Amino acid sequence: MRRLALLTLMLVVAAQLAGCAALGRRSAPAGEPPAEAARAATPRNALQQQLAEEARAHLSQSAGQGPEDARLVRREPFYFRTCNVYPDGLSNLRIDMRETDSRIAPYAADVQLMCHRISTPMHRSRDAAREETTFLRDVGMKVLSYEHRNGRWVRTGSMHLVDRTDQWTGAGWVPVESKPVRVAPGAESGSWFQRGWSGLRRN
Repeated sequence: MRRLALLTLMLVVAAQLAGCAALGRRSAPAGEPPAEAARAATPRNALQQQLAEEARAHLSQSAGQGPEDARLVRREPFYFRTCNVYPDGLSNLRIDMRETDSRIAPYAADVQLMCHRISTPMHRSRDAAREETTFLRDVGMKVLSYEHRNGRWVRTGSMHLVDRTDQWTGAGWVPVESKPVRVAPGAESGSWFQRGWSGLRRN
């Protein structure tokens, strides 16, 4: 009887241990919820609304109506004036949101809208940049990339897809036939910033 009771007890303990092990394998590591659970926490339309609000808040910081609204900015080692004009407004955002396999960022998204990026050639001198009267306009599409992490949208990248470049004449914009001057004469040319600022040109 004692042997039978002991054997029964051992079988019960073994079964309980096996159940705990299986449960542990099914459970996600602490602090890292499964992607499915994270996606189910907030409805998709609510996530898109949150993203639209976040994108508009960011885009409005550089918005303007024309050269008169261009603000002086510093991008080491240059100074220049710039602003962005959104001809369709900030309400017409195109949002491409997709699911991922990541537990940390279960959603990723791109936000696109038409954008006219206005800027002056770059100068090393603050005063020279402030007095610059040459304005270029890169007409194209603004693209912002986001990931949804810890309940909020985090911007991970930005690019400007350029269709054409215009120059301000004082009376209007005219297309630039040759490669526009991005760095003023006397400033360092061929820099990484000059190459980056020229944008991605569509074919």
